[in-house]
Amino acid sequence: MNLVDTRVLGQGYKLYVDNFYTSPTLFKDLLAEKPTTHRPPFRGGSEGQMGRWQLKSIPAPPAVTDYNKHMGGVDLSDAMIGFYNTVHKTRKWHRTFFYHFLDIAIVNAFVLHSCMAAERHETPLTQKAFREALVLELKAAGSPSTGPPPSPAPAPQGAHHKLRHYTEDGTAGRRRCVNCSLKSTTECTSCQVVLCFTVKRDCYNEWHTKNNL
Repeated sequence: MNLVDTRVLGQGYKLYVDNFYTSPTLFKDLLAEKPTTHRPPFRGGSEGQMGRWQLKSIPAPPAVTDYNKHMGGVDLSDAMIGFYNTVHKTRKWHRTFFYHFLDIAIVNAFVLHSCMAAERHETPLTQKAFREALVLELKAAGSPSTGPPPSPAPAPQGAHHKLRHYTEDGTAGRRRCVNCSLKSTTECTSCQVVLCFTVKRDCYNEWHTKNNL
């Protein structure tokens, strides 16, 4: 309630939410802002007083009608998230929020994919297939290139190839080696390319040998 613009209270606005965004305290505060109205007492019919069965058409309460009309999107989103969700047990409460918002983003993207496929008269992917394709694309985007390493720039005339650390920190500022695509902090001063030089990976000499440098 502290974040609500009080000018909109009592102006006819209706808020449709599910239990993820509600609490008893919120409803009590909202109810306190609503003016009280007089309700006439309920009076039963004479047939009910005589103990006889009678069929009556009872209209649904306006709150139920409005909820069913406007909550379809939220309910559908929750249902779609429930089929395949990324939430798992964690002791960090903020991670639960992150995973939930991640699920919301994925479902929204899937809905957009379905709408675009319908406009093109194509069969959309199922949500499972869409999530699998999304994982593969994200994996490819974050993976090093599998193509051949770029050709080295020619060293200046008379330059000497030397190995040096281009950063003082052993973890921050690392770049990918042109030979194995793993991250390293060493480079050739003449070729100006990153090359590993460790006990297990001697990319510096291997790469220079392959390129006749």
